[in-house]
Amino acid sequence: MKDTLITDYFVNTNAIVKKAVEASQADIMQLAHAISEVMIDEGVIQLYGVNHDIALSMELGFRAGGLVQYHIIDNRHLSLREIVSLEETLAPDYLQREDIAQMMFDMYNIEANDAFLIYVSTEVVTSTLKLAQIAKEKGHKVFIITNKHAIEATDLENAQSLYELADLIVDLNIGYPDLFFKVNDVAVSQVSNLVANMFAQALTMEIYTIMKDQGHEPAVLWSMNVPGADSHNRELTSKYDGRWNS
Repeated sequence: MKDTLITDYFVNTNAIVKKAVEASQADIMQLAHAISEVMIDEGVIQLYGVNHDIALSMELGFRAGGLVQYHIIDNRHLSLREIVSLEETLAPDYLQREDIAQMMFDMYNIEANDAFLIYVSTEVVTSTLKLAQIAKEKGHKVFIITNKHAIEATDLENAQSLYELADLIVDLNIGYPDLFFKVNDVAVSQVSNLVANMFAQALTMEIYTIMKDQGHEPAVLWSMNVPGADSHNRELTSKYDGRWNS
């Protein structure tokens, strides 16, 4: 029974990923070129997502085999730095507050040549939309990776507002809701983050290739189990002191 479930799961998942990649490949390549331009210009890609949507930031930011020029904007840092209280963050409407985005933007050293990559798989909360608005007002490029079916179903008005702000949009091209596998007639297992993480790794490889082809040496982090990784990574990240992981 277990072998059948596992096999069925991978068959179904592979079909979804294949369809998503085929539908989004051109957009992924366009985003890879856009991010490459930012990195060649010594810019940092500011990653953002809330709740489960921080998954894409974690897949790209400070990962072995990943690129250095990513920085994770994390709304939890507001309470860590005592900008807002822990009690405030526990309020059910916390992420719908209009002042959160500006506090997050001000918390880091974001420079003029930086760009934003925002991941929204289910709902465009107010703080996410406001952060995109602030970024655009300050002249930054805003890239979006999203599940259009989901955000249009949950909040069409905010979804359209986010689209208008985006320089580029990459759609996951998956259904909504994204619970896709049934066990005993109960839908289990979500697929949004799986597809998004595949897109993230594809971006990494394409960005690396584009930068190399243009004569640049992409800054790639080594795994800590590689001899010399500590000094290698420290040398790469020191260039972005005060803005990278600030």
